Amino acid sequence: MKGKKFFYLVVLFVSLNFFIPFSVFSSGLKLRFSCSAQIAEAFGKDVLKILKKETGLEFDLKVVSSNTALNRLENGFSDLAAITTPLSFEKRESGYVSIPFCKDPMVIIVCNDVTVNNISSSDVANIFSGAFNNWKEVGGENQNIVKIIACRETGAYQNFERLFMGMKKIKYDYMTYYSVTALSGLKAIKGSVSFLSHGAAVKACGIKILKLDNISACDEGYKYYQVFTFVTKGLPNGVSKELIDIALSDKGQRVMKEKGMIPIIHNERKIYE
Repeated sequence: MKGKKFFYLVVLFVSLNFFIPFSVFSSGLKLRFSCSAQIAEAFGKDVLKILKKETGLEFDLKVVSSNTALNRLENGFSDLAAITTPLSFEKRESGYVSIPFCKDPMVIIVCNDVTVNNISSSDVANIFSGAFNNWKEVGGENQNIVKIIACRETGAYQNFERLFMGMKKIKYDYMTYYSVTALSGLKAIKGSVSFLSHGAAVKACGIKILKLDNISACDEGYKYYQVFTFVTKGLPNGVSKELIDIALSDKGQRVMKEKGMIPIIHNERKIYE
């Protein structure tokens, strides 16, 4: 009799599993999302809140460098990556798909006590190469310049080097593991300067964003941008597609625009087919 009861229970369990709608099980799915620190601060955390509210989807957010986000995706630790560096040709050839979703100005940020409000792009290169070491050299008060940078593995470092430095080598006083950690350093260290995405910096307290060549980051004619990109193995599907859809929606674009980012509009067919 015990054997029959066990058999009936097994049949019942299999039957229930077969007939229960898939949506019941999908509600327990979790998005494993590896995200650049700049993107997480500027956009990712906000869009995940929208995703959670609209779908109830759970997520596991790992805030890392762009390089690490790609490595986690490649090794199966993530379903989706968000990076600030271009996807290599080799990755594209091996089946990875990149979806650029916005342009975000790269800005020069300083401690609030710095009296300078505008510098030239050549001043930026001179400051971060060590040619200038005092704010009076760029029209400020007699105050030492303290340079805080993100580590070389971050997209922030790589993009800043490409956009501003030319052939000059970066010199620094402090290096942070995450790009957004520089915000804490700027608040604490007088005369300090760093670089970051506008979206990540715009709502931070205790710092200010400098104009470059008399142009603010939100003005037409600003030249210095990073591109934020989603990356998946193969075409986006499942929970990864849900987050990308939210990011590209009107609500996602509204978040971008509120922080001075420029949405990149896509033809949906070209992304998902």
